[in-house]
Amino acid sequence: MVKFSRLVLLLTVTVSFPVISSPPIITVSKKQFGDKWIFKREEVMLECRTNGALLVINPSTLMQYPLNSIAAEQMKKREIIASPLSTILLKPADLSQQKIDITPILKTAQNLCKN
Repeated sequence: MVKFSRLVLLLTVTVSFPVISSPPIITVSKKQFGDKWIFKREEVMLECRTNGALLVINPSTLMQYPLNSIAAEQMKKREIIASPLSTILLKPADLSQQKIDITPILKTAQNLCKN
């Protein structure tokens, strides 16, 4: 009878743990974005954290890069380990272009937060 009681207790404890969901992450590629691709790599991962921080992740090194101001602030405060986004951005082909348009990638990452 004692063995049965321990089994019931064990099952109760095991079943009562909540399921923790991970933040949404997707892989995007140069093939999807064509001329609007802004990264040195052919593929990157995009992540939306629960606080709205958007990150680009290099799949081969798992290094993170902030995509929005929330993530950039976390990097500055050393709340996350990350490198500046400029590290993985392509250099503009036309040197008169000073900025790279991250809007298409940013919108894709923001859509992850809606799920």
